[in-house]
Amino acid sequence: MALRIAVWAPVAREPILNALRALDEVEIAEASDEAQFLRALEGARVAVLPGLAKFYSPEVGAKIASSPDMAWVHLISAGHDGVDAAGWPPGVRFTHPGGALSGAVAEHAFALLAALSRQLDKAVLGQTRQAWGKPYAQQATTLSGATLAVVGFGSIGRRVAKLASGGYDMTVIGVSRSGRPVDGYEVHPVSALLDVLPRADAVICALPFADETRHLLGAQAFAHCKPGAYFVNVGRGGVVDQAALIEALKSGALAGAGLDVTDPEPLPEGDPLWTAPNVLITPHYAAAGDREAAVRIAEGLVENIRRFRAGEPLLNPLTPG
Repeated sequence: MALRIAVWAPVAREPILNALRALDEVEIAEASDEAQFLRALEGARVAVLPGLAKFYSPEVGAKIASSPDMAWVHLISAGHDGVDAAGWPPGVRFTHPGGALSGAVAEHAFALLAALSRQLDKAVLGQTRQAWGKPYAQQATTLSGATLAVVGFGSIGRRVAKLASGGYDMTVIGVSRSGRPVDGYEVHPVSALLDVLPRADAVICALPFADETRHLLGAQAFAHCKPGAYFVNVGRGGVVDQAALIEALKSGALAGAGLDVTDPEPLPEGDPLWTAPNVLITPHYAAAGDREAAVRIAEGLVENIRRFRAGEPLLNPLTPG
């Protein structure tokens, strides 16, 4: 009997579909919107879609939870806030794309940090005005030899750490929800965050959004940061209390912030974050541009389909929390 797979792939679509078509005894039910996907889920054993709320909606979550056939959901995004919001259906396994997207996101995080430390945001403003003056030059700093706290030490956080320690000779301190050791790095649980922050010249956040991470980086956290530290977020906007971040930027407690994610998204016109001092915002595209990422996503899915059929443990399992 063919394995029915419901697919909603706004990213990596062609590599995923081509890889699935090459498999024997697979029935592909493809969708391009929520209504189609809800129909595709009828009789499906496997679902493939992003875990973001705009795709994994409460309606999609309810359909998956009520389906007697559904056994496994493979997320093709690093984030899974939609699943958190809709609820994790009992008896259904979840997997994620592992490190397929980590390289591009890590590079983007470091690009934001480097731009802030070298005052490139101010230089770009000067260029738009055709002004050669450089009153901000004395504020430029170097990352070499500095200490970086990476909050969220999963695949993205570890790639950030590799760039920092290998390319810039930075001391890296990891913070993760589990606090599990990682070879070559000092790692602490989230409960020790306030002890780590005063040691860091820069903080990069790569945490997913969950109930326990909501506004984790707020007024108390920013008050514990080293004066003049830089802050970068490539995790989820809801992990940060934006009002507290704006205040920390206005007061000078933070020297600058680089944000690829905000809360909400899109960031509304007129939001005070747009005009906060020393902030550099990119519209949530950190994962873009990796030419091989889509292929890696498809290859990981196919390997997990093989494992699923063979009754073997799936790669990159995902559980609540």
